[in-house]
Amino acid sequence: MSDETAFVEAILADPEDEAPRLIYADWLEERGDIRGEFLRVEQALAGLPEADPRYSEMRCRLDEVRRQIDVQWVALVDRTKIEGCPQVELEGRYRIKFDVECPKRWEGLKRTHDNLIRYCEECKKRVFYCPTMEDAQRHAQFGHCIAVDSHAERTEFDVRIALMRDPDRRLLVLGRPAPPAPRFRPGQRVRIRSGPFAGTLGEINRLRLAHLRATVEFVVGGQRTEQEVNFEEIEPLR
Repeated sequence: MSDETAFVEAILADPEDEAPRLIYADWLEERGDIRGEFLRVEQALAGLPEADPRYSEMRCRLDEVRRQIDVQWVALVDRTKIEGCPQVELEGRYRIKFDVECPKRWEGLKRTHDNLIRYCEECKKRVFYCPTMEDAQRHAQFGHCIAVDSHAERTEFDVRIALMRDPDRRLLVLGRPAPPAPRFRPGQRVRIRSGPFAGTLGEINRLRLAHLRATVEFVVGGQRTEQEVNFEEIEPLR
């Protein structure tokens, strides 16, 4: 186990303890690693009220530093809530689907091979880390549980608005279940819906679930080729 791995494991063992994070920050700063400043500014911001004159400047600096850091590392050490957890109730002829406040936290979920995906052992579902609100809204439209970067700019009801924007994912449906978002898997036959290859049939080779992207193989002009596309650009063949 490397020194850095040991620091990270200490942080993950007790996410609420600030001491391991500050020790890790010292170690990073000694090596000229900007991630040390990120941890240091993050800790200082947590203790400042927004009315403090230093808050705005420090927040801007945190955002600037964060843009220079690999999101995989940010997701590894972030502490944020879980959102987009659906709950369904049946009442007469109505099926009502709405979000509930999840008591779980990102930092308390089981890690996977991908730092952007963790697993909730209670709900038996994957939870996807979203560095931006655009990522969060895309995952919400696919019915995924999400954890948004704790420092992302937020607006009220931003995730719920994403659900309501898509007419195929209505929150209230009379007499029948709302159609689920399509699920994709390697080997699945799909049709490309948009872009220069619109209408082309192909097969999924690989998935990048955290990014909602699939690599599709297809034949054009007698040549076999691959194209990575967003999930929104493909549809499964029936």
